[in-house]
Amino acid sequence: MILTVYSGREEGEWFDIEVPDECTIEHLKTLLGVRIFGQAPGDGIQYILEAKFPEGLWFSPRTHSS
Repeated sequence: MILTVYSGREEGEWFDIEVPDECTIEHLKTLLGVRIFGQAPGDGIQYILEAKFPEGLWFSPRTHSS
């Protein structure tokens, strides 16, 4: 799938990134860290990950537990 990533909620800076359909949130954070900062997040580094559907409200994705 292709995700459009915004830097902040202002939606002024954005890019598209292709991720596997079964991508976990942790793997997505690693992909984004590499794309934005040029390296995977280090120990103790936290990112705030939020999502929204077009014309929808922002929400925090949760890990899927089975």
